[in-house]
Amino acid sequence: MKIKICDIILIVCLTLLCFIPLFFTGSTGKYATITVDGKTKAILPLDTDTSMQIDDIGTVVISKGKIRFENASCPDKSCEKTGEIYKEGQSIICLPNRIVIKIDGESGVDAIAQ
Repeated sequence: MKIKICDIILIVCLTLLCFIPLFFTGSTGKYATITVDGKTKAILPLDTDTSMQIDDIGTVVISKGKIRFENASCPDKSCEKTGEIYKEGQSIICLPNRIVIKIDGESGVDAIAQ
């Protein structure tokens, strides 16, 4: 059985359609909520470059509208490996230290509720 040009075009179109949602999901967040042990530690705006030391656990750095975790005291450093986040709904989670950094927007309403 030979592959025809129509088959190739169909495969390419379907592949491209699979990637379209990646470009339209998640808008840029306005602030980051830092939670330690289930309690809100800080709510930081992403438009201001800053850094914050969280107890003896590590440092949260905001730069150019993105937030990342540095110098974590956990053994696996998975929270550092997450890298920078900036879209609504993204989060950095450090299980050993029980820290969650989550990006939020202004509305607080997700896409499903809209």
